[in-house]
Amino acid sequence: MLKKIILSALILSSSAYAQDFPVVCRGKYFNTYCQQGIDPLNVAYKIKASPQFYVHEDSSVKIFRGGSPKEVLAENIDAVFKEVSEILDMHLYSFHGDIKIFSTKDGLKKAFLDIANTELKSDSFYHYEQNTIYISEQDLRVGILAHEIAHAIISRYFVVPPPAKVQEVLSGYVEYNINKKFSQ
Repeated sequence: MLKKIILSALILSSSAYAQDFPVVCRGKYFNTYCQQGIDPLNVAYKIKASPQFYVHEDSSVKIFRGGSPKEVLAENIDAVFKEVSEILDMHLYSFHGDIKIFSTKDGLKKAFLDIANTELKSDSFYHYEQNTIYISEQDLRVGILAHEIAHAIISRYFVVPPPAKVQEVLSGYVEYNINKKFSQ
């Protein structure tokens, strides 16, 4: 009976969050949910991991080719997933998870408090049971996203996930390499 109550509470809380995340981008590896007011093209621009973006050096104008902003975002997230898989040499061809992007860090902190019943001490987190990455738009950078994708891959690759410290070392290694490759 207690299991049913807890499960019902989880379903209710996730459906309440679903209403807060109307923008959905469906990629090969992740469904990305953005809170109201978040522009998927701006998020994709922060990631810039696919060849969809051409940025003029003398201009602050973002130029992209092909697809809608949602498609461009999905392609960029898929590109980061592939890069992380290569760095870790861990390939999960049937992997599929979720990413929830909050408009503010306060919203992210509240979600973490609801899930973990403790205060968030980082800019993002991965929740294993929901197979979901949580991040705020204001903290979103390709390295942070890659770090969380690494957690998702590591936790799903092994039958028994490695200890948290090992996962942090590997995810930090991924973040360092992604930052080196994509930061200009």
